[in-house]
Amino acid sequence: AYLRSHDIATDTAFDGCEALQRIHGQAEPYDIVMLDMQMPNLDGKETVEAIRADRRFDGVRLFAVSGTDPESLGLPIGAQGVDRWFPKPVDADELIACMLADLRHQPA
Repeated sequence: AYLRSHDIATDTAFDGCEALQRIHGQAEPYDIVMLDMQMPNLDGKETVEAIRADRRFDGVRLFAVSGTDPESLGLPIGAQGVDRWFPKPVDADELIACMLADLRHQPA
C-alpha cells in the first residue's frame, strides 16, 4: 500500500517459485523486483541467481530486503547479485527514494 501511495505499481508473490512464475509470465519485464531473502520453497539467493541467469532480465533491478547481511548469504551487490540491499526494518522513505531514482534512470 505504501508503494502504491507513491504511484509505484506493485505485484506480490508468496515465495521465490511464484515470483519466478510471475516474472516469466510478464510480456514486459518488471523494472524492479524486491525480494525478501528468507522466502519459503525458493529463497531469495536462489531466486536472484535464477533471474540473473536469464538474459531476458538483464535490465531488471533487484532489491533485497533482509535481516541478515549480503556477505552471510554469499550474494554480491551489483550486476551478478542484487542492485540494492535494504536491512530490516526497512526505512520506507529510503526505499521509495531509491526506487524512484532507479525508475527515472531506466532506459525508455
